[in-house]
Amino acid sequence: MSDGIILLMALIFIAIVIFIVYRFKKNVVKGVEGSNQIKDLRLELDKIKSKLSQITDPEKGDIYKYNYWFDIIETRVKDPIQDESNLSRLINGHYEEYHYRMIESINYEKIKFIKPRLICFLEIFNRLIELEKFKFRTSDDTVLFSKYLFHSKASLYSAVKFILLDLTSGKMMLDKLYPNYDPSILENKVDDNESDELSKVSLDLLSRKLRLSLNLNIKQKANDLIDEKNTTAYVYLIKIIDSSFSISDANDSEIKMPPLPIKQDVFNEIKTLDIKQQEYIERCFSALILWCNNFKFQSLIVYLFDTYDRTNLKLPSDLDEILESISNSVQEPESSASRICNSCGNPTELSENYCDKCGNKIDDKEVEIELDLDISNNSNNDISETVKSQSYCTNCGESVSSSDNFCFKCGDDINK
Repeated sequence: MSDGIILLMALIFIAIVIFIVYRFKKNVVKGVEGSNQIKDLRLELDKIKSKLSQITDPEKGDIYKYNYWFDIIETRVKDPIQDESNLSRLINGHYEEYHYRMIESINYEKIKFIKPRLICFLEIFNRLIELEKFKFRTSDDTVLFSKYLFHSKASLYSAVKFILLDLTSGKMMLDKLYPNYDPSILENKVDDNESDELSKVSLDLLSRKLRLSLNLNIKQKANDLIDEKNTTAYVYLIKIIDSSFSISDANDSEIKMPPLPIKQDVFNEIKTLDIKQQEYIERCFSALILWCNNFKFQSLIVYLFDTYDRTNLKLPSDLDEILESISNSVQEPESSASRICNSCGNPTELSENYCDKCGNKIDDKEVEIELDLDISNNSNNDISETVKSQSYCTNCGESVSSSDNFCFKCGDDINK
């Protein structure tokens, strides 16, 4: 081979190397520039929805419409009361919903139920992940994007958990549909150290009497108002109560005694707390309301608002939306069993021991009657107005109407 040919081949080789290096550097720079691009979040989300619409196969039916599931995530993102403090809690909450909905279904029905959720949530999650490399125009957009990512991951991994725990041969199905799932996400537990720290704070800030009264009363109400107690949502609710109002320093006899209604002197004590203590009370009630709203414990939410209203403290304004949503969902009852006071003729509820008008003790032998409840005139009244108009017995702490003269529980004169 002549020297000229060797030289030519060497030059060609060098040119190829230079070209490869140039393209590599260009791609690196392009990648860096791309990651530094400032994006409009709403525009990027609209692009994702457009792509999801394009890849949707209409022959598979509505259950496989990606944008239907994207709207589900978007609803959770926009809900101001969603608890975003712990991914595991939310995954467990969604999983519990799936588990109890399908608990009596056969394996085939469970597969039909969960498969479209996994496929669609996975596609949405992967497309959102692609936006992580970008910067957004405003800090609000950055926070909002983190919420989209958070809820898409929670939705996806609740489906993963259902497949692993509730399906026969679920692991085989998952290996086909989502082999790269991260098992460590399902292994994450609520940080017990976080709960321990909160308990220490409550011990330092609040009196034993105050903690004992709030803890036992809220837990008793939770027990009375929530039917499904063998759920993650209920277990964590009790844990939040115990952490917020720790009673670790109480003796067994105090804890085992049925809690007395919260008396006025407890609320008077709260009103005298300093700013730091009152802010702690506010945070605890806010956390409880948020958690209850996540899992539709509406009756307990009303109780928490009712109780907190008596402290004369203010909750964050965005929590008012929770009370409004509950108000809008209240259904008009058809009728209610009642009794007639044999002293003044006032209708009284079956649970009332004393007439709220004359104070007469109700005889158990009195005849029950049916009262048609006409609340049409009050249909525009907000529950929050009802809560604000309530009064409380200074003797036993029971909530009573502002028009009552006597407490229906203990018979005490309210107007004394």
